[in-house]
Amino acid sequence: MVRQFEHAPAIRRRVWLRLGIAGPTGSGKSLSAQLLAYGMAQVDPGPVWLLNTEGPNGLLYAPKPGQKPQPPMTFPFEHLPFDPPHRTPDYLEAVRYAVKNGAKHIIIDGGHFEHEAYLAYHDEETDRLAGKGADYHRRNKMAITAWIKPSAERHKALLEFRLIPANIIWCFQGKEKLKINKKGASEEEKMVEMGWQPIAGAEVTAELPIRFILPAGADGVPTLRPELPGEKLFNRVPIELRQDGFLTPGRALDIDLGKKLQAWAMGDDPTDQGGAHHFYNGPNPPPSETSPLIEQIKGVLSRHGLLGKPESRAVVQEAFGMGWKNAVTLPAEQLRAGLDNLTKSLDGLAAMKVERNPGEDEPWE
Repeated sequence: MVRQFEHAPAIRRRVWLRLGIAGPTGSGKSLSAQLLAYGMAQVDPGPVWLLNTEGPNGLLYAPKPGQKPQPPMTFPFEHLPFDPPHRTPDYLEAVRYAVKNGAKHIIIDGGHFEHEAYLAYHDEETDRLAGKGADYHRRNKMAITAWIKPSAERHKALLEFRLIPANIIWCFQGKEKLKINKKGASEEEKMVEMGWQPIAGAEVTAELPIRFILPAGADGVPTLRPELPGEKLFNRVPIELRQDGFLTPGRALDIDLGKKLQAWAMGDDPTDQGGAHHFYNGPNPPPSETSPLIEQIKGVLSRHGLLGKPESRAVVQEAFGMGWKNAVTLPAEQLRAGLDNLTKSLDGLAAMKVERNPGEDEPWE
């Protein structure tokens, strides 16, 4: 059987943000993640969720009972306690649960437990393969084979992470590391200072296109041009974000940067992926009475296979008399009228398509 391919002109589409923040205790990881997520939610409104492995310490930035969130000190977010086990599929299932329940911006604090669980799984496999009471040589012989199952499990889960329709910020505990070179190296080369590195597998951090390193006592200020080799390896900022004015050296990760990142991720088309993407300059989310209507409109587009596709532009223009960017700012009454127009139009087209071409699956013209 010959495999079939299709091609089309390349179009810049919306991307879901994947960020990593690494640093030691007190460097500002948790607060930085909250600030960025809050900023993202101002541009692309939706709930912020915290997957909390830190117990009560993970709620330091939650409002006190009876009080409203007051950014940048406290924030509105949903709390998901995330106790052991912490293997990669467990992280995946926790994130899936959050998305299923409405999460759009997810903070994982902390991601370093995934790596610790990965190493523990390897130890378990080594014990199983070597057998109880095995000596050092037998265990050492089985150690390489013992990586097969943990690595396969992690790889499979990370592939599925790519499909999660939400922004994800990973926070990793950082550790200062030294690299000890083999015999034959000069005195200067025997021990190399690597700097602060995340407690995380390279396979995991490779899935995060944007990564910031926070040194000890950084107060949320990332090292944008690290000099130590380990910090260089983790630090990653796409070239598009290195333009003047996007990232400011010496400035902490903040709400404004979260807004910029989200606007960049959505590209020039605010209708992409069917999101209600309007840039709200103020701190408040869109009016509650219009949000359910926007979700219904997205549902209609999704049901007819148009969600996030270029063909949706003409359909939305016809139903609302304007493009999506302006339509999402309409009052509830006008949104309802546009929703009715959209539903009737698409249902009618679908009925005509089935009648003319029964059993065929062709794109609408």
